[in-house]
Amino acid sequence: MAKSLQQTVSNWQTKAGGAQQAFVDGVQNTTVDPTARAVANAAGALAGYSAAIQSGLWARKLQAVGKQGWMDATVAKAANYSVGVQAGVPKYTNAMTTWLPIIDSVAATARNMDGSSLGARLARANYVATQLYNRKRGISG
Repeated sequence: MAKSLQQTVSNWQTKAGGAQQAFVDGVQNTTVDPTARAVANAAGALAGYSAAIQSGLWARKLQAVGKQGWMDATVAKAANYSVGVQAGVPKYTNAMTTWLPIIDSVAATARNMDGSSLGARLARANYVATQLYNRKRGISG
């Protein structure tokens, strides 16, 4: 006899903990580099994405979820935000080791620029934006 919907859902729910560990084990034991495969398949990804848009599938799937579905799913996963922040601390620390001195230096220069008029304040804002844009691209000063 086939399982009922309730049994199927209950089994899926109660076995999630073990499945989560199996997933983690699979990630940790893989011999494949999925990022390299993704890069190698850039043309396939672009073709698939374009086909989904052109066929209307992309729009239909978004419309099927709708704003309320997006809101419900987002709120239901809100606790993942702090989990992600905690997991990202090492990367954020590494990035800010590079960027905080740059930001501080650019801001210090901007604070010493004229701010007596709208034009001067816009020039100061443009200076900050241009400096950070250039630094991101490896252009100094």
